[in-house]
Amino acid sequence: MNPKGEAIEELRKNGYKKMTGRKNARHDLYYNEELKSRIPVSRGTHFDNTDRDRIIQEIRQAKRRTEQ
Repeated sequence: MNPKGEAIEELRKNGYKKMTGRKNARHDLYYNEELKSRIPVSRGTHFDNTDRDRIIQEIRQAKRRTEQ
């Protein structure tokens, strides 16, 4: 699986859902209502392991904020 697919799968495993109604936007937004967190995912063709790792890090930070 490519890095973008891995990032989206990780978001979904952690309860994030894609926000609808964002036509002509440069990013898709994934929202987790429980964590009150939004994470942008680029729609562009250049998406690498660094981008995937950044998204995974943001997921972890959102979880830590709610634990405190």
